[in-house]
Amino acid sequence: MAAAHVTNEEWKTFWLAKASDEVERLNLSQALSRFYYAIVNKFLTENPGNPKAIAIDRVLAFVAAQKVLEIPVAPTSLPRMKTGRPLPKVYSVREIEQILASTNNIKHRLILMVAYGCGLRLGELSNLKPADIDLNRDVITVRQGKGKKDRTIMLDPVLKPFVSSFMKNNGGKTWLFEGQLPGKRISGRTIELIFDHACFKAGILKKGGIHTLRHSFATHLLEQGTDLRFIQELLGHSSSKTTEIYTHVSTSAIGRIRSPLAQVNFRTMS
Repeated sequence: MAAAHVTNEEWKTFWLAKASDEVERLNLSQALSRFYYAIVNKFLTENPGNPKAIAIDRVLAFVAAQKVLEIPVAPTSLPRMKTGRPLPKVYSVREIEQILASTNNIKHRLILMVAYGCGLRLGELSNLKPADIDLNRDVITVRQGKGKKDRTIMLDPVLKPFVSSFMKNNGGKTWLFEGQLPGKRISGRTIELIFDHACFKAGILKKGGIHTLRHSFATHLLEQGTDLRFIQELLGHSSSKTTEIYTHVSTSAIGRIRSPLAQVNFRTMS
């Protein structure tokens, strides 16, 4: 994000969205969620601009002031609700389009395309090597995924020409996606920043991090009618129970269900 072109209000909107995601991740109660959000909003209001550029002494002074007022500011010190595992966040296909269209950087866009198009974890994405891409068989080998297991995933015909072109035109040599230093793989943090920047430019601030692309991949496959067993294999889940969570996220079947309200004759209510 080019800081010189971002207004104070845009910075505030961006980081409040981050705060909302963190509150949701912590599973705080509704009251504590509002309280935590208010504290972040207060800090951003009193300290306009990019929070990363704010001197640490100002941050510490703000924290100290809240402690004097007996306001808990550390999320880890707040009691958590005892809730079940939260459902994964999912983007719509339209939101995926907006995210991909928001960046003109070929490498950055391809990173996001592969993340969504193959359902990869962050570490699996940064660990890809050119040798893992089989353009003849239209498959990608994911090596040493979670649990140190290898697996094979499809290289979709829509994605293949983008990957092929990138590899032929000075793409990664040692790693498919290299960092600023040749021969060094791109860091997970850099990939996260690429994703965050794309979401910010697309105006999509309400949902989770790059892992959400993996959740969206699985959910959209399920909505297309893909067998859950194949989705389990593509995601590299050792247990089908882990994959079954996506049956609770898919909305296509739910959207086709008619409510009993549909049987009510509203013409008699005039």
